Amino acid sequence: MVASRCSPNCYTYTVLMEYIAGSSKFTAVLDIFNKIQEAGVLPDKTTCNILVQMCSRGRAIGVLHHVLQYMKKNFIIFRQSVYTEAREALKFYGESDYVLKEANCRLSLEGREAISESCKMTTINVSSGIVLRLLEKRNFIVVDNILHDTISKNIMLDCKLISTIIQMNCANCRPNDALLAFRYGSQMNLNIVRAAYLSLIGPFI
Repeated sequence: MVASRCSPNCYTYTVLMEYIAGSSKFTAVLDIFNKIQEAGVLPDKTTCNILVQMCSRGRAIGVLHHVLQYMKKNFIIFRQSVYTEAREALKFYGESDYVLKEANCRLSLEGREAISESCKMTTINVSSGIVLRLLEKRNFIVVDNILHDTISKNIMLDCKLISTIIQMNCANCRPNDALLAFRYGSQMNLNIVRAAYLSLIGPFI
């Protein structure tokens, strides 16, 4: 790479860290993880999921917590299998899974039991604050994933939150995602605010 004047990228660093983690040298992994950020290379979803999985299997809880904090800060979500492995590793060592749940609120909602098996509606407390923070950072892909998850599980969201999702998507030229939120609101008989209706009509005039 040096000879061809190619700069290392996130993928090459991921391969390197995975190789080093395979030798259980997690302190070195953490050092690289920190230094690449200083160099302007930000670990992505793939990188973080690989590191979380390697740390969970290698019982490197300290490094695991460090990666989880990074994921929480940058709203990076887990693969389901990786989330489960991390939770089991933390449980094995008697560590709190609070940061794990905070790092990925969407998957932390999974696994909670319904009050009654006969209930068609699952009551789960989705934090409006987290969704609003995602919207502020224009992280629409994660918001879209959360919305799809709530639809598939028939989860009730706050009408004001849905209205805000509609407005923000319209303001950022994402009419299809705005329509998805609108259809969800209609399905749940939510009282969507007038401003959201108007913002939704705009792109189709």
